[in-house]
This record gives sequence, structure tokens and C-alpha cells, in this order.
Amino acid sequence: MFKRILKTLGALVAGHGIQTFSQLLIPPAFIAAYGIEGYGEWLVLSAAVGYLNTLDFGFQTYVLNELTGLYHRNEMEQFHKVQSVGLWLMLIFIVAGLGLAACAFVVPLNAILRISGPQNALAWTVFWLALQVLANLPLGQIIGVYRTFGQAHRGVMWTNLYRILLLAITIGLAALHAPFWLIAAGQVLGVLGILFAVILFLRWSKPEVCPRLNYWNWKLARAILKPSAFFGLFMVNNFLVYQAPILMLQRFVGAQAVVVFSVGRTLFSFVRQGVSLIQQGITPELARLSGKGEKEKLVRVYLLFEGVVLATVLIVNTGILLAGPILVRFWLKRPELFDLTVFVPLMLVTVILSVKEYKVNFQCATNQHIRTGVATFASYVAMVFISWPVILWFGVLGFLSLWFAVELLQLALVHSHNARFLGGNKNITLRPAMRLAAALVGIVLLILLSRSLLESRYYILQGATAVFAMAALAATSYFLFDLREILSEAKGQYLKIRFG
Repeated sequence: MFKRILKTLGALVAGHGIQTFSQLLIPPAFIAAYGIEGYGEWLVLSAAVGYLNTLDFGFQTYVLNELTGLYHRNEMEQFHKVQSVGLWLMLIFIVAGLGLAACAFVVPLNAILRISGPQNALAWTVFWLALQVLANLPLGQIIGVYRTFGQAHRGVMWTNLYRILLLAITIGLAALHAPFWLIAAGQVLGVLGILFAVILFLRWSKPEVCPRLNYWNWKLARAILKPSAFFGLFMVNNFLVYQAPILMLQRFVGAQAVVVFSVGRTLFSFVRQGVSLIQQGITPELARLSGKGEKEKLVRVYLLFEGVVLATVLIVNTGILLAGPILVRFWLKRPELFDLTVFVPLMLVTVILSVKEYKVNFQCATNQHIRTGVATFASYVAMVFISWPVILWFGVLGFLSLWFAVELLQLALVHSHNARFLGGNKNITLRPAMRLAAALVGIVLLILLSRSLLESRYYILQGATAVFAMAALAATSYFLFDLREILSEAKGQYLKIRFG
């Protein structure tokens, strides 16, 4: 079990490196080519098509969970039926998405998005960005087939290749000062190229699981749609949390606020993405254990990795915040983009969000997601509606305070559901989260005391403070979150791999 997890984690770490490299290169490249206002407009245009991700409708997660269980039970006939019907449903929703994408040519984008420029160029940019989102839907499902037969790491490597290609296209065209519509069109070609390559390789190397469209059944389609719809709520959540705020800040505050918010979120997203490596690494194993009914092992995995997640989000988020002035100064050459009133609440939100997503992952991987999907969707919808007056009255800080409160509420609900569906194990408690909260209170007090330092130009002292704080938190976390067992397990697996 742990050998498969380690292989997948290895591939995911490589992917995280590529994604981090992309996030570090794209903002300065766009700011250099198009300025802060231009980069802000690119962010808004990208956010404007984010709603199309909801057309995934949860198919990818639900169908891949089902296919994993069917493959390991050797029910290959049903495997092919579920796979084929899932792909047909995906294609139906992609066609609907094409209709929505075409609306870019008939709606007044300039007025809606508060962006200057020719309407025709904006329409083509939005259209190509929308096609990229739509092409990513089948790509994710087809690459995900690798996890169904225990080779999730190979699927991750295909994703890594796709990210490298997308980065090369985006940076190359931005360096040439290409118009936004041409950059978006180039990204679409990159997605389609990788999609066809994966299909051809699966047909050659693993023909028995290669995607096919030779079966359709309305009864099975309805059986897939109902639970998938609740997974779809998580896709809507992503739009409500990551794209909707960009659009609202652009409308009510302006492009400068959008860029400051986006820069802070990008820096802290490195930690969230790092934690997601753990989630993605164990997800195939969770689906397998659930399919075999091994709940005790599920609980063991939950408890083993919880401490790792809590320690990681605490240590690295704190380091990024304390080193924020250095990162912004030498990364973007724009020190004015570091704003403590934005970065501190963003750090707190990222910590809570990362912990919550780790806990939600156990529900999604085992199809126990319905209650959480409904609760998080309802709370995010309420958050977006309340955000309108909050942003008008209190700006970015008001929105971040509201977001933090919503994430705390959701974390409590998710933990309660996990405690129930994992059999009421007495070891699943809120005590680790409470210890994390106490540590965060101490860190915020430290930041308030260090405010003058963080707003100064003493970069060497800021870097030393960040390193010292991270080292102290690493030593503290070993005992705070009881990391002895997971480190012992990792050492044992390493020795097995090394010495056979």
C-alpha cells in the first residue's frame, strides 16, 4: 500500500515543482509584457470562464472511484459500461459548454468585466479560454484511468508533460507580446495535443482499459448522474471561491486590488498545492481500501497523514508570510504589492482551507461526499452574496474576514461527518486542530510585533526571521502533532525499497 502511495507522491512532487515554476514565471512575464493593469485583465478574463469547470459535474471523481473498485473486483464488463456512459455524458456537457462559450460574441464583455479594449478581441480571448477549460474535462478523466489499475503515477507524469507544454506556450507567446486571444488559442492546441497522445498510448499499452464509446444506457446514466451531481457541487465551489472573488474585486475595487489579492493567493497556494500532493497520493489507495471494505486501514491512513498536513500548513505558510516582502520584491520587482492586511488573513484562510480539503478528500475518495457537498455549496453561495456589500464597505480585508469565518464553519462540519462515517473511532478528534489554532494565535501575535520589520527594506533580517520561525515550528510540530509514527513508517518503507 505505502509503496504505491510513495510512487504516486514522487510523480506528484515533480508535478508540484513544475506547477510552482509556472506560477513563479507567469506573473512577472505578464507584468513585464503587459503591465500590472494588463496582468489584472488576464486574470479577470481567465476567471470569467471558470464557471465552465462546473460542467465536469463530478463525473471525473465519481466515475474514477467506481472504475477503480470494478477493476480491483475484476468486473471488467461493468467497468467498460460505466466508462463508456461516463464519457458520453461528458461529451454531452461539453457540447452545452460550447454553446455557452459562443455567448462571448454577443454579450458586452467590456461593460460586464470593466475591461477596455476591442470587443472582438475580448470575445475571442474568452472563447479560446473557454475551449481550454472544456478540453481539460475529458483530459482529466482519461488520464485518471491510470489510477484505476494501480498506476496513478503514470497518469501524473502525463499531467506533468501537459503542464510543461502549457508553460512553454504561455511564456513564449507572452514574451512576444502576443495578443491575449492568441495565447489562449495556443493553450487549446496544447491541451488537444496531449489528449490525443494519451489516448493513443493507452490504446497501445493498456488496451483493456482504453477509453471507449461503444455503450450507452439511460438507466446507468441516471445512476451516475445522481451521485455525480453532488461531486459537481465541489466544482461549483471552486468557481465561487477562486473565480467569483476576482470578478467582484475587479468590479468594485479595481485591477490593482485584483493583482495584490492574486499575488498573495499565488504565494500561499504553493502550500495548499503541496498538501494536495499528499491527498492525491493517497486518493487511489483510499478508493481501493473503500472498495474492499477495509475501514480500519482507512482510519489508520487518516490519522497517519493528518499530523503531516497540520505541520506542513503551519510551518510553510508562516515562512511564506514572513518572507513575503522578499519574495514580492525579488520575484515581481514590485514591493508595493506586499500588503500585510491582505497577506495575513490569506495565510489564515489557506491554513484552514488546506486542513478542510484534506478531510474532505476522504469523503470524495469513498463516495461519502453528499452531505459535505450540499453544506459547503450552500455556505459558499451565501458567502458570495454577502461579499457584495462587504467588499463595497470594507474592501479586500472584509472579504477575507468573511471567507475565513466560512472556512472555519465548514471545517467543523467536515470533521463531524468524518468522525461518523469512519466508524466513530475515538482517535478522530479535534484536538490536533485545536493545537493548530493555538499555534496560529501565537504566530499572528508575532507578526503584529514584527510589523515594522516586515514593512521595512531589511530583507536579510526578514529572511533570517522566516528561517528561524520555520525551524522553531518544525521542532515544535514534531511533538505538537505526534509525527513519530508517520516518520517511522516512512523510514521502514524507504528501507524496504532500498534493500528489497
